Amino acid sequence: MSQLYFLLLNCTTSDLPRSRVSTITNDITDILQHSSVKILFNQLLNRFRQLGESSNNIAAYTTMLNTLLNPFSSLSTENQCLQYFENCHTYIPPVEVKIGEKFIYKSEDDHTTIAISDLYVHVIPLRNVFTKFFHLPHIFENTIAYLNTLQNENIIISNSTGITINTSAGPTQLYFSLAGVIGDNLAIHTLLGFIGSFSSHHQCRFCYIKRDEINRTFNESMCNLRTVENYNADVIKNTPSETGVAR
Repeated sequence: MSQLYFLLLNCTTSDLPRSRVSTITNDITDILQHSSVKILFNQLLNRFRQLGESSNNIAAYTTMLNTLLNPFSSLSTENQCLQYFENCHTYIPPVEVKIGEKFIYKSEDDHTTIAISDLYVHVIPLRNVFTKFFHLPHIFENTIAYLNTLQNENIIISNSTGITINTSAGPTQLYFSLAGVIGDNLAIHTLLGFIGSFSSHHQCRFCYIKRDEINRTFNESMCNLRTVENYNADVIKNTPSETGVAR
């Protein structure tokens, strides 16, 4: 369905707002409605009638013309697009998650009232994305084949929960393992529980090097590396200024 591909291509363009995509599709339809193609088809239909073409064929040609001149008739609105993807079982709806509350102040006559409003974010769970992804043809089989090659190299891949997907062999439990967390230094420090200030006494998440030793330390062997054990001990100690571990 070329018009669907066209919509998806434009909707995933980062510098093109979704509202502009709708405007573009409407403009394309408007151009087609006033193009010479419509005039040509109408002339052909009239000629077919003059030549005694059957009413069934005329109706079929008319349907073809309407489809050609209205390529986005079933995808012209946001709701129609979402409904289409839902029917295809390819739409992953966002999940609303409450992240906090805020105070709302309202002035009424000579006094101010305070109300509490909930704050939410909308997220797309990776669990749902992976479930849809591995339902695609051959994806699961090819992934398992690749993982088997990794297993042969003694790389352990496992977790405790996983997701359930339907394959040609029946329901299958699929497990994942976190390979790494990617981000800038501040983001990684925040995610992993290290102190966020890079002017602190212990600012490295890999070792216990001190701030005044950084410029003269060039070899890993000169550093006291962080481990799971001393990280847990630092969490219990709860002195970020001394350990560099915030939580």
